[in-house]
Amino acid sequence: MTFLPIVARELRVTARKRSTYWIRFAAAALALLLSAWSFIFLRSLGAGNIAGKMLFGSLTGLAWLYAVIGGVFKTADSLSEEKREGTLGLLFLTDLKGYDIVLGKIVAASVNWFFGLIALFPVLALSLLMGGVAPGDFWRMIAALANLLFYSLALGMFVSSFMRSERGAAGMTVAMLVFLLWLPSEAAEWHKKLTGALELSPWFVLPDVTRPLHYADNYSGAGTPQLYWGSLGVSHVIGWIYLLLASVIVPRTWQQQGGKLSRWQENAEQLAYGKNRARRRRFRERALALNPFYWIAARARGQSLLLFLVLLAITGYFAISYYVDPQDWRNESAFLLPGFFLHGTVKIWLALAACRRFVEDRRSGALELILSTPLTEKEIIRGQWRALAQQFGGPIIFVLMIDSVLLVLGWDIPVNPRAPHTLLFAAMSAASIIIFLADVIALAWLSMWRGLKSRHSYTAWLWSTVQVR
Repeated sequence: MTFLPIVARELRVTARKRSTYWIRFAAAALALLLSAWSFIFLRSLGAGNIAGKMLFGSLTGLAWLYAVIGGVFKTADSLSEEKREGTLGLLFLTDLKGYDIVLGKIVAASVNWFFGLIALFPVLALSLLMGGVAPGDFWRMIAALANLLFYSLALGMFVSSFMRSERGAAGMTVAMLVFLLWLPSEAAEWHKKLTGALELSPWFVLPDVTRPLHYADNYSGAGTPQLYWGSLGVSHVIGWIYLLLASVIVPRTWQQQGGKLSRWQENAEQLAYGKNRARRRRFRERALALNPFYWIAARARGQSLLLFLVLLAITGYFAISYYVDPQDWRNESAFLLPGFFLHGTVKIWLALAACRRFVEDRRSGALELILSTPLTEKEIIRGQWRALAQQFGGPIIFVLMIDSVLLVLGWDIPVNPRAPHTLLFAAMSAASIIIFLADVIALAWLSMWRGLKSRHSYTAWLWSTVQVR
């Protein structure tokens, strides 16, 4: 039997696809256009001597985002989709093992995504010719970005091995990525402040997959060579552990069966739709009388509660930061940062909710059945808008209230009481609120339209957010 037969097959199939070449061309062309625009802009400002360093930083930032979202958009639903369609069990009728399927699926889902990252590296090397970037910094950054992409893909495959829902798999992957990318660095900084240590603790640094990116351009600093290679190696091993766990889990979860995991998923669904049957029945009767599609789209009322919890967690974090270290809040820009995170969270959640309903209904055939009823297209859209208003009206009002509190607190900064700065801060706060409301409306419309054209909700969400931003 061929070693890793699915991997060999997927590589042969990918080599024959036109998209394999077009993705590399598009990634390199986009990076070249961005580089040319940045170089011309910096030369016009008289900052051509730092163009290489600025270009290197901007392109690595884009590559970082590209690598992080790879697990969400490429592998988070790879195995769970096979479970929903009932095709994963057919593979286990053969002599294939769990690792054959896991490695084959991760190659099939991510080889083009990996090629896109590789296509950015030659453009990134232009910063070496412009000056300001050492060859060692360049190669260390490439290794760190490739490792970050592998980590993200492996994490998405691990989540997909025990999830069945596309929405649940993508949400779990995003939550784990945010947690794993943010917590180690934050915990290391807090530990350093509390203990008064001169360096970050290796116990927090080594498992941090983003730490090699911090140390890539500061390799000659005190202790950073060991920390760079240590964190790179440890995080890479953790990625392989994710794949090993997925290989062990997927043969045991390919079919719907009882157990603690199934009960947890059922409890989560009941929490989203509500456990009180009488209340659910009253809502159904009221919603059906208003608009039948409104009832279909607004049944998962627990989603707004989950969004509230996330917004409260973000607000609580910044409130604790303000209480612990008020000196970091002595300028106007610090009061704009919480609004950035709160606005972004609501907009991301709204875009996913707006497109998911149509994607799922198209895939299951429910949308075709709905269109065969007397409901018109306007009534369907009106019902979707009513459902979005119910689910996101409260969180949007909560965010606007936090914006008002931040505006009042930022207005009373005693450090720089000059009127121009105060008026500028007020103007920026008002502009951010107006842009937030405009983005909410635009994202809702565009995500609904993308949901009618895309096969996956996260693909529709990605294109919607890119077009709006």
